[in-house]
Amino acid sequence: MLNRFSSNTILAKAHAMYAGQLTAADYNDLLNCKNVGEIATYLKNRTVYADVLQDAVTETIHRKQLEAILHKRLFGQYASMCRYELSIGTELYRCFIIRAEVEEILTFLRYLCNRHPEDYIYSMPPFLTEHTQLNLFALAEIKEFEDILRVLNGTDYFRIVEPFVRQYKESGEIDYFSLEAEMKKFEFNALCDIADRAFSGRYRKEVRDFFEREIDIENIINIYRLKHTIRASKEEIDRVLVFGRSALTKQELEYLAASSTDTDFLARLKNTRIGQRLKEKNYSYLEEGVQKVRFDLEKRSFRFSTNPYIVMFSYMFLAQNEVRNITHIIEGIRYAIPPEEIKSMLIGVDG
Repeated sequence: MLNRFSSNTILAKAHAMYAGQLTAADYNDLLNCKNVGEIATYLKNRTVYADVLQDAVTETIHRKQLEAILHKRLFGQYASMCRYELSIGTELYRCFIIRAEVEEILTFLRYLCNRHPEDYIYSMPPFLTEHTQLNLFALAEIKEFEDILRVLNGTDYFRIVEPFVRQYKESGEIDYFSLEAEMKKFEFNALCDIADRAFSGRYRKEVRDFFEREIDIENIINIYRLKHTIRASKEEIDRVLVFGRSALTKQELEYLAASSTDTDFLARLKNTRIGQRLKEKNYSYLEEGVQKVRFDLEKRSFRFSTNPYIVMFSYMFLAQNEVRNITHIIEGIRYAIPPEEIKSMLIGVDG
């Protein structure tokens, strides 16, 4: 457990990094850019992203190049915090690596499902290659889904992916949604186990509360997607839910899963704590709404918590949200979406 000096140092480091986040004025300026080059130039000349864009020719930069640079900087921020945390012998580092490994496998699979696995190499984070059990370069060379087992052999992820490879050989289709759900289950269970082993008392409860909040969001989004897309049965939904790790009780989750339609689900959701918070939000689709709720909760935790682990986890969410906002702006401008419409899709830009 951290001593008071280490706790204060980490809190100060996180708040110093957060001080460079984009302001509402920055977002308005970015929304008024005409193309990717203007966005990159603004980020280079007016924001903390100057450090990763200093050698870039922003006038001719491609959107994929810019997005890759932004994500690499995000990984650099995580690495900076985790390298410091590792030096004082606590558990954030392992949590970060598990989350990063799951995200990299899922990112690669999305490229593979879109028939462009070769593009993964451009988003691969260099920091992670030095600290993960995964061979990311070997992952980037895969052209067929079944070859992923060779790369994952000997890792915790082999047993998760192997049944989906067998299914793929029979059907010719990758069940990405179910595989993503199983990977997230593994991630959440691993993080909660780490919290239970590493922390005690108030620290354990607060860290578990943080993870359970994430699990609630994941469970709610998964139920809605399945109801909305295929009107899934309760039994089909139960297979993708994370039970026993959620702040929502098993009875609450089963009540939501038993809804007959997506409309019925939304009506039942209003009776939960997250549903009550959603009433205060304007949103076009459920995932946007629950992410807005989560943003408010994480920002509050970041501002007021004295638990250094909670502050670091909250900061990581806020930093990731900012990169996601910039990516939405890049995509919106690419498709000539009006600035006000793009802004409505951003999360936390006025707070």
